[in-house]
Amino acid sequence: MAERRVDRLDALTSLRFVAAAMIVVNHVRGYFGIPSIWGDPFPYQQGVTAFFVLSGFILTYVYPSLSWQATPRFWWARIARIWPAHVVGLLLFIALMAPRGMPASNTVQTGLANVLLVHAWIPIVDYFGSFNAPAWSVSTELGFYLLFPLLLVNFRRTWAWKLGLALVLLLVLGYVGNAIPRLPLLKANRIDVYGFVYVSPLGRLFEFVLGMCTCLLWQRIRTSSRLSTLWCTVGELAAVGLTILLLYTLGANGARWTAWLGDAGHIWLVHGGGGAPGFAAVILMVALGRGVLARLLRFPVLVILGEVSYSVYLVHQTLIKVAISDPWFVTLPTRIALPVFCAVTLALAFTIWLLVERPARRLLVGLVGGSATQPGATVTVPLHESLPEAEPQPAAASPSP
Repeated sequence: MAERRVDRLDALTSLRFVAAAMIVVNHVRGYFGIPSIWGDPFPYQQGVTAFFVLSGFILTYVYPSLSWQATPRFWWARIARIWPAHVVGLLLFIALMAPRGMPASNTVQTGLANVLLVHAWIPIVDYFGSFNAPAWSVSTELGFYLLFPLLLVNFRRTWAWKLGLALVLLLVLGYVGNAIPRLPLLKANRIDVYGFVYVSPLGRLFEFVLGMCTCLLWQRIRTSSRLSTLWCTVGELAAVGLTILLLYTLGANGARWTAWLGDAGHIWLVHGGGGAPGFAAVILMVALGRGVLARLLRFPVLVILGEVSYSVYLVHQTLIKVAISDPWFVTLPTRIALPVFCAVTLALAFTIWLLVERPARRLLVGLVGGSATQPGATVTVPLHESLPEAEPQPAAASPSP
């Protein structure tokens, strides 16, 4: 079988760490001497949006086409990427938090949903908010993986209506979410508006499909001789500036979004995917690889930090909860507590990446006769993504989209 060579995009790997750092900053505010309003009104939780857009971009790059025969192996490769570290994060949460007491929502049923990574598909807070809370986005990603082969069919010709359909789905879910207070049956079963527009794969699908569309645009312009270092650097700065302005505007006008669009519209715009256009612009410019920012992001230390960002994401909130309840840790001076927390988080994340993520991925992919590596160079990709375990595609089945 002929195999397709896929080049590395190390700058995008480093962007993973930037996005993960946004989430960590959002969760450490109020602890370790950091004011709870530090950085307001910027919505740091939008780092998850960057992951979702990156995911759509990279999967479209790695898999320009995907036959139905190869789809089960694609799904298995994706599970091999996200599931082992997720289980370690879940077990770590149980081991560290059980002695401290866990909420009543952490039951056998919600635990099973977490193990199977379907808890974000259930719009009930007892499910998507249970156990290791950040893992809801991993469950959301699994939903994207299941839909990706269908989305990819004739994507070059159908991207516009698929992006539009994802937006329509979001609007429908937003309408249902806003109607919850008027529907006693939904309220009685703890159906939550966040479950429709914030954690649901369908509610976040627009961001993923936007990433897929961004990849198409990148493939179209990437070889242009007009894209000099100067112009690409200007484009990078403009994209970053646009993203900062967009995030500030979203966070500073939260009350207006609620008045105009209801709670669901506010939740998606400010806490969910409102920043997606800005992140798509940044990803597009950085992926071109010609600007100064892209070159800086290829610095090896940043690339390694990007590699371990998935594990950072999975363990950081558990470690925060342990730290703020530990009698010894809370006595540390604030100037020491935060560096210690960061060092422990990075060390644990690196250990999980080295001893769990990589070997488990190779083992699981090998069980179905696949390869954990591609010939030649490989792409290292965002939070829940990785190329090494991706199934090589026959050359005839992998035309450029």
